[in-house]
Amino acid sequence: YFFLKGLDTVRDGGIVAFITSQGVLDTEGNGGTRYMMMRQADLVSAIRLPNNLFTENANTEVGCDLIILQKNEGKEELSEEDKRLGDVVKNNHTGISTNGYFFDHPEYIIHTEAKRDTDPYGKPAMVYTHSGGVEGIATDLYRILSADLSARLDLERYNGVKAEKRETQTIFVQPQVQEVQQPKVEIEEKTVQPNAEAVKSAPQVVETKRHEAPVMDLYDLFGYTQEERRLAERGLKPERKKGAKSKRRKPVQPS
Repeated sequence: YFFLKGLDTVRDGGIVAFITSQGVLDTEGNGGTRYMMMRQADLVSAIRLPNNLFTENANTEVGCDLIILQKNEGKEELSEEDKRLGDVVKNNHTGISTNGYFFDHPEYIIHTEAKRDTDPYGKPAMVYTHSGGVEGIATDLYRILSADLSARLDLERYNGVKAEKRETQTIFVQPQVQEVQQPKVEIEEKTVQPNAEAVKSAPQVVETKRHEAPVMDLYDLFGYTQEERRLAERGLKPERKKGAKSKRRKPVQPS
C-alpha cells in the first residue's frame, strides 16, 4: 500500500525511495505489488543491505533492501530488469527462494560474509554481514548508488522537462529532366543553273590618253632664258643688256 500510494503522490519524473524488509521482493505473494510498482515507474536502483546495518544503533540484525524508483506516467512496457524484479527464484544450492534481480546481480548485495540461516520469523534465509561496519557499508553503498544514478536517472523528466523527439524525414527529390525535341528544319538543296541569256559581257572600258596642253608661266611671256629664270627664282635681278633681245620660245600649240 505505501509503495503504490507513494508513487501516486509524486509527479511524473519524481523519485520514491524505500528501505523495506526483504519480504517485499522475496515473497511470491507480493508479486502483484511488484508488478504495479514497475508498471508506473522505472527502476533506478535496488540494493540488498547487510543484516548488521542497524547493529551499532538499534542492537538488532535484520535484512533489508533499498529500492529507488522514478515515476514514469508514459511507460508502455516492462524492461527485462523490471520483469526480473517481479520474479522469485529458488537457489538449487541453498534451497532458499530469493528475488530474481538479486539472483542475476549478486554484486548488488552489500556484504563481506554470507551464510545460510533463518530470518526473524524462523524461516530459512541467507544472512549477509559486512566486516567494515557502518563506514564500510556506506563506502560500498555510495559506489553502487553513484553508478546507478548516473546510468538510470532521467534528469530531464526529473526536472520537469519533457523531451520531444521529432523524427526528421529527409525527402530526396529526383529532378525530372524532360527531353525537348528540337523542330526539324528541312533544308532543300536547289541547284540554280545560270541563264545564258541573262549573262552579258561586261563592257570594256577603253582608256584614251589625252595630250595635255603645255603650261606657260610669266617667265615664258617675258622671254627669260634658263639662266635668267634661275636667278629670278633665287631673288636676284637678272642683268639684261639694252637692246638685247632674248630669243623667245615659240609656244607649243596643242595638237
